Amino acid sequence: MPAVKPSNVENENSRKLRDIAELLVPNDPEVSLDDHRKQLLNEFGARLSSITGLSLQRVMDSVCAALCQAASWSDVEGRNPQLATTPLYEFFYYDGIKQGYLKSSSACDQLCEHLDDSNADSPDFKSWVEETLSHQPGFMEGAVDLALDLNDQGRYEDAVAILDRTIKLIERIIPTNFRGFMDPDYGRNETYLHLLYIRSYSNFQVGEDKKALRDARRLLRLDPCDEMGIRYLYPLMLLETGEYEAANHATKHLRHKCHINLAIIAFCKFAIGDRLAFEYYLTLALIDIPSLRWFLKGEDECLEDGDGDCRIYSDNDDLSDFFEFAWDTYQSVDGLANACVELLSSRTFVATESKFHRLWMDRERLKGGWQAAREELARAEPKNLLGQLQDPGKASMPEGADGLEGHASKVEPRQL
Repeated sequence: MPAVKPSNVENENSRKLRDIAELLVPNDPEVSLDDHRKQLLNEFGARLSSITGLSLQRVMDSVCAALCQAASWSDVEGRNPQLATTPLYEFFYYDGIKQGYLKSSSACDQLCEHLDDSNADSPDFKSWVEETLSHQPGFMEGAVDLALDLNDQGRYEDAVAILDRTIKLIERIIPTNFRGFMDPDYGRNETYLHLLYIRSYSNFQVGEDKKALRDARRLLRLDPCDEMGIRYLYPLMLLETGEYEAANHATKHLRHKCHINLAIIAFCKFAIGDRLAFEYYLTLALIDIPSLRWFLKGEDECLEDGDGDCRIYSDNDDLSDFFEFAWDTYQSVDGLANACVELLSSRTFVATESKFHRLWMDRERLKGGWQAAREELARAEPKNLLGQLQDPGKASMPEGADGLEGHASKVEPRQL
């Protein structure tokens, strides 16, 4: 038996029932009414006024306002999540006391919706964020946007001031004895971790090294999987502050990560005096990231035609952030810049890079040729890398370099 299509009358009755049900749904007194519900209430008030003969204002104040748990209709229309008096976030445990997360209120969710729907390039957007933070200084999502904007202008100290205030308010919510993890996939944890990341970065830019390192360590403790990507900056921070052994130890977080790790590891190996490992990792990094050579020379040059900034998966912003952040570190380690330039000019490296450039340019014809040669190179021992490139297959993997041949897997750390 064929299905019977509902008539127009049935459809209209269904719509009316849905509208009535929506009118009866309790409304959070600290959340603005959405346009659809406000329209329904206005239409309902107008119809009720027509039936009863009461003035529209009286119906709206006595009936429609009551449906919204308000004393008057003007109170309903004046609702604004910016003026919420209940906390925007609450902290909850899960998995016993091993994990914790920040849950947002309805008012916070509405503020976030407005933030997401707005044009970040509009002057009104910045004014709205500043106004919201003046009422709700603990609004994390707004603090992130404003701090990033200030950082883009080079106003790192102003960004830190905003972040300090917001983080202080959030940490009043988190129990002082909490020693668990904060998975970024739960609640608003990701935003809190992002606040710590930006503050660490900003503090380091203004020379507040201890504060920057403190936030970096806190991030790695709260989120060992490091969704924010602080693992890339942490060893560089330690290098610049002269903590070479600690920097080298911190590179353990870089295993099986993206190609940038190779350059960072190379810098750390040089700092602790391991010249062979330095040459090994830097050679691999240069094979993967041709544009790294110009960074090491302190020059702004173009790559050879057809070559790319990076020969494996790359986020261009990722590379730009590394080049910007790592420059001071690169200059601060005594002898590092000279050693890098020497390696670039060595005949062995020039020949090796020439070989890989040809393979890269011919990669469409020689399927897998570049990758196979790259993996073979990664299996060479540091002491043999530059001297025995003709037969690297006989060498074994160096300690701590496991998984380098697979390091090109796609990894996207959070960008500033």
